[in-house]
This record gives sequence, structure tokens and C-alpha cells, in this order.
Amino acid sequence: MILERASKLGAPMPATAAALQINEARTALNGDEDFSSVISEMERMARVHGRSQPASLISRVKAVAAR
Repeated sequence: MILERASKLGAPMPATAAALQINEARTALNGDEDFSSVISEMERMARVHGRSQPASLISRVKAVAAR
């Protein structure tokens, strides 16, 4: 629904469109997964798993969370 409305308004939403495609693909493989599987798939595609993110990213996330 969000992408349909955005299209009618002429508002591009490429990240949402990509997330929808990944969600549909993951659901086709395992219908028991929820939308969090999009994050897992994006991490897999980016080769980022668990704590393998750059330290600077982890530091920024911790700093924001501490606010």
C-alpha cells in the first residue's frame, strides 16, 4: 500500500521497494519468517553478520542509543 500511494504521489521509494522485493523472496523460501528476515538478507548480501560491522558504526550506534 505504501509503494502504491508513493507511486500515485510521484514519490520514489527505492529502499522500500528493495525491502519489499527481499521480503517477498524470503517469504517464498520460508513463509514462517517475518519482516526481520529483510535485515538478515541485506546483511547477507552486504556480507555483514553479527559484530563484523566497522567499529566506527558500532560506536555511533552505541552513542545514539545512550542519548
